[in-house]
Amino acid sequence: MPLLARAAQFAPFSALAGYEDAVGEVARQTEERTELDAYEQSRLDRRFWLLHMRLAECPEVEITYFRQDSRKSGGAYIKSRGRIAKISMPDRMIFMEDGTMIGMDGICGMEGEIFDGEW
Repeated sequence: MPLLARAAQFAPFSALAGYEDAVGEVARQTEERTELDAYEQSRLDRRFWLLHMRLAECPEVEITYFRQDSRKSGGAYIKSRGRIAKISMPDRMIFMEDGTMIGMDGICGMEGEIFDGEW
């Protein structure tokens, strides 16, 4: 028997191709999105306004937002820190200098020096 054919008989074999991936997907955890109360929404609205007014300064902020999972219900909360490059009100998107695009409807928190001394 040729050496190559002999090596092939010891190659790993999986009778259930894709089974491990399917089990991993089912086991993957997602979070449910929580709605902001009136106070938190008001605070966030003030921060959006302040951010929009000081956009020319290219402020650095940390934005916490919810990203919907594409495969199952729920999603994940993500924190992104960086400088704001652009805000598109018609598209309701915030564009960061590093290329990150954040949907305004998913944002649940914003922090940064720009908000220090906020009224």
